[in-house]
Amino acid sequence: MRSRFSAFALGTADSVRYLVETHHPDYRPKDFEQDLKGSMEGTRWTSLQVRNAGESGDTGVVEFVAGFFYGGQVGELRECSHFVREKGRWLYTTGS
Repeated sequence: MRSRFSAFALGTADSVRYLVETHHPDYRPKDFEQDLKGSMEGTRWTSLQVRNAGESGDTGVVEFVAGFFYGGQVGELRECSHFVREKGRWLYTTGS
């Protein structure tokens, strides 16, 4: 989770590639890479607080609050992210 947050915060081409690679292909929306680039423009991610994390076998959940600044407004994203481990690598599936 922290590495994905860092990638969003950096907003570089390498970051976008990393986010695509760590997003499970079965859960990737159409035009995901393009949508990522668009959502990163003008957004400055400022903080990450992991509230809870756990795993059971090859599934994991991370509950977090991420602070951001966008369009002159301060905001936060609260999410419970779900991951699966495949070939030793954690991949993001969904968030709620």
